[in-house]
Amino acid sequence: MHVLIAAVSSALKPTGICRHATNLARSLAGTSEITKITLAVGSWQVEYFRTAFKLNDSKITVLPCKLHYPALNRNLWYLFELPVLAKVIAADVVHLSFPAPLFRCRMPCRVVATIHDLYPYDEPMNFSASKLMFNRWLLRMCLRNTDALTCVSDYTLERLGAIAPPSVMKKAQRIYNCVDFVPSISRAPSVSGLASRPFLLAVAQHRVHKNLHLLLRAFAESRSQQVLPKDCGLVFVGSRGPETRCLQELIEELRLGQNVFLLSIVTDAELDWLYRNALLLVAPSRIEGFCLPVVEALQRRCRVVCSDIPVLREVGESACEYFDLNAPDPVGQLTCHMGLALGKPQPTAPHPERFSARNVAASHIKLYCRILELEPQRRTTALHSWHRRRHAE
Repeated sequence: MHVLIAAVSSALKPTGICRHATNLARSLAGTSEITKITLAVGSWQVEYFRTAFKLNDSKITVLPCKLHYPALNRNLWYLFELPVLAKVIAADVVHLSFPAPLFRCRMPCRVVATIHDLYPYDEPMNFSASKLMFNRWLLRMCLRNTDALTCVSDYTLERLGAIAPPSVMKKAQRIYNCVDFVPSISRAPSVSGLASRPFLLAVAQHRVHKNLHLLLRAFAESRSQQVLPKDCGLVFVGSRGPETRCLQELIEELRLGQNVFLLSIVTDAELDWLYRNALLLVAPSRIEGFCLPVVEALQRRCRVVCSDIPVLREVGESACEYFDLNAPDPVGQLTCHMGLALGKPQPTAPHPERFSARNVAASHIKLYCRILELEPQRRTTALHSWHRRRHAE
């Protein structure tokens, strides 16, 4: 089976969506049922997909798509160019790595879309008024026109049920993100002084719902109360966004310039090193669809402090230290729980098999077989027959 993963996005640096597309490609490449994976990305994305993620599997082809960067051009690419690409390369399944506009009648094959979150409904502050309406329309268009939908958590599936009609929910299911890739090497980022000092870690885009300003204030308070070592640093890994300027101003206001490191791009090997060497990963978000960094950190036995929201309870279970965002003093709450977490032994990831490449790939292949009307118990022979029939047409 040939799977075309569409990952053309606005991201100029790696994001969680990019990592999802990468991990999906890797997990599928490890199976006998999948013969080829084409990962379609924008020309501005090629560099980091090839270098940061080290996609070396012979089954995976990173395909640069020539189009102009603005949002209108990207949406038109999904509507008109993606169907042409799917036909030219004879893809059996197109997998949208996030909701994108789609004319079902133009697609020459089955289409699956991954739903990470319902931000256009749950986090409207992320959008201007016009963009909010457009993104809601785009999401509904995708929900209506795909053959199947995969939600990355039970929480996201439940939220989808609150906005989508029964006809959409019949084709939706939960398939967790794949989170078991471990690089062959672990390497410290090229940041002066970081390798020789203790540090906290946050992996998140600079967006308001990530609550990074709350972490900055708790970090300052923890230093003043000596909850953290005197020379402790704070490392932010994540692409710039609407909150970047506010974060920089707060760093200056709190006089933390020598202690906070803003990294917009790291390789898998560098991210692995950060997880393994951080005192804590802190995830103070008020809403998430899954939260890859929490699971990635736990798999590397990094202590995690995170907000007490349903999806983080789902993926982190009892391995995390949870704090109450709605407490009268959330900064004090976070400071207190960071101290508590530092006094506990390193955690063990709960039920890591939920996110293993083998299980995630098996779930996707079962789904692909169903929408291709193949019998899963005889899928290897059936897939070969399906492939021969398509190419004979």
